[in-house]
Amino acid sequence: MEEKEIDYKKLKKRYEKLGAKEFKKVVMEVEKLRWKITKKFFPNYLEKYEKSAEKELNKALKKATTEEERQRIINSYRRQILTARREYNREENRNYHLDAKRPTEIIGYLKYNKSVHQNALIRNAIISIGTMGFIVGGVATPVAATILIAQGLSAIKNWQCINLQNYNICRIQIHKKALEQREIKRQQRQQEKYSEVSRVMEKAFETTKEPTKIPTVRELAGAIETKEQLEQMREWLKSIKETSKVKDDTAYAK
Repeated sequence: MEEKEIDYKKLKKRYEKLGAKEFKKVVMEVEKLRWKITKKFFPNYLEKYEKSAEKELNKALKKATTEEERQRIINSYRRQILTARREYNREENRNYHLDAKRPTEIIGYLKYNKSVHQNALIRNAIISIGTMGFIVGGVATPVAATILIAQGLSAIKNWQCINLQNYNICRIQIHKKALEQREIKRQQRQQEKYSEVSRVMEKAFETTKEPTKIPTVRELAGAIETKEQLEQMREWLKSIKETSKVKDDTAYAK
């Protein structure tokens, strides 16, 4: 079925009836708890994440056959790192909050997360079937029963996660055209207002020469050459700070 033939509003209502809205509240509370635990017990979270991402980057670069492919991989890596930093600083998981710069990008995260839970649900079924064999055979029945209950609870969680992601995908698809238009207008405004900032950032990235390195604030400052660039950089940083205080989920939250 083609995308234009899908009635996302109808599907959204179906997922609502299956408990997506109620489960979303639980997920939001879990998100808060996740970041509290992460920041308290895993202070090196970002460092380890970036090291892991760097290993994946180097593997991908070895397979690259053209400079264009290589640059695409590097850009994807840098975007991944910046997204992880935004998640950490704003304490927001990427598949539940829109990025003002690329609001429709969340669809990819939602589909990926959905596939993760689909695979987990399949594992739940396989383990449960195997466990029932032990129960029927009377082997380690108490242990097998405990495992079966645990798998059942896990299956319910995975099913609800899949339902929630389907619900969220519908919410984005309903507003997709409006979000795309907003994204284009925002990019145009940013380009018009902060054209010199783009030049500064390009220079900073070129100066690093290391594909795995994201320019620091000090390095960005070092790439500034004119008073106009300095003023635009100040305004740009101010706008980012103000945006970070606002949950940019307006269309997504309906």
